[in-house]
Amino acid sequence: MINDLPPELAAQIFDLLTFDPSQFGSANHREVIVTLATVCRYWHEVLLAHPQFWSKRRLRVTSRLRNEPDPLVPRLVAHLKRWFEHAGDLPRNLSVTFETTPRETKTLYNYLIQEHRWKALEFVLDVGQATNWTWLEQLMRGAAKWKGRNDGHHCWPSLQSLTIRAEGATFIESKSSLHPPLQSIAPNLRGFLLEVGRLDDPQYTVLASVPWESLRHFEFNGTLSDETHPHWHFHVPDLTKARNLESLTIHYRYAYQSSYIIQAPPFPNLVTHRNLVRLALRAHFTSIYPFLGSVVLPSLRSLDLYSTVFSTGDRAQTPMADSLRQLVSRSQCQIKTLRLYCLPGHPEDLHDSLEVLPTLESIDLRSPPFTLARHDQGHWDRFVFKVFQEDASRSDVLCTNLKSFTYKTREHLLVADSSNEDFALFRRDPLEWYKVEVARRTGT
Repeated sequence: MINDLPPELAAQIFDLLTFDPSQFGSANHREVIVTLATVCRYWHEVLLAHPQFWSKRRLRVTSRLRNEPDPLVPRLVAHLKRWFEHAGDLPRNLSVTFETTPRETKTLYNYLIQEHRWKALEFVLDVGQATNWTWLEQLMRGAAKWKGRNDGHHCWPSLQSLTIRAEGATFIESKSSLHPPLQSIAPNLRGFLLEVGRLDDPQYTVLASVPWESLRHFEFNGTLSDETHPHWHFHVPDLTKARNLESLTIHYRYAYQSSYIIQAPPFPNLVTHRNLVRLALRAHFTSIYPFLGSVVLPSLRSLDLYSTVFSTGDRAQTPMADSLRQLVSRSQCQIKTLRLYCLPGHPEDLHDSLEVLPTLESIDLRSPPFTLARHDQGHWDRFVFKVFQEDASRSDVLCTNLKSFTYKTREHLLVADSSNEDFALFRRDPLEWYKVEVARRTGT
């Protein structure tokens, strides 16, 4: 019985029960435990003596909430105050998902802005299609004004992570003022994730006041105003300004129209960044490859490439391998993890790409989504394992340091790990390993 355990151990069990891979905790499980604690004195005492439990909160604001003077707004604020009061002086993490688009919530604005112990904030707009996000824009304006009224003190000095997710929203610069003044309100920010449906902002003023010097992780996910532009000027300044950046993720969404497929020019000058460890790019291959050939990243250890359209060029051409060769040669980096989502168009390009990355320890390959595959799944399976099969029969085996191999099809997720017995079969005869694994899963 959990009631027979020491309070410290019971508190750890509560933490495990409410564990969430994000930094905000599981909303449903926490609420269940709190509800049970109202009728169990022991649980009540354990929770009140465990401030870490109260330092995280994830909630959804439903369509019942309206503009003030709607009484639900102060009730929401009162709930948050009561919850975080039990956390004492611990840093606080809050995630709020909006199923509605209120505009006048002064009580909520004041609470969020005046609470200086935020460590992580996440704001999610979940209303389908929308234009701009007035609530968030007003919050940011209020935060900027707060500094001016308080002798220049930052309202969120402890904030390390900010996440803004508005997947269905289009931000139009002429009608929007989403210019988060993060440099002045959260100068110690270490992680910033921005996800939008579409950003019609040619000057990218949304990032004009980001504290790049303190930033360690940056991610952008969305469609920009002009898909025919290579867009590298959007995040190249991030590299040159964010000297301490360790992880950069750029996911551009492209419509599948030929007018969007143009060759991006290389940078006029090489861009060097000495601290970037992880790079993840999702774009058209005609933009990805020039980018890889134009940067110097000596600390790079992990590379994710997700091309929205796979290369269908001449078999004699190996654009991905050529760009990787340039990257490794100029950077003298040792890439240990490679993830390819949507494979190159020909085995030669995949083979040569792996050949120029001899330090690889982990490979994750994903076959193209159905909408992109010109052939059946079997073609792509043979395509992948032909590369490893050919080299397995020769002395110049690819990726001699390989410890983990993952291959995901539409039906199966296959993993070969050096800690498992079947890894020897994968190294000796990868195609046979693949057949055995598929047969095991299908029962054939």
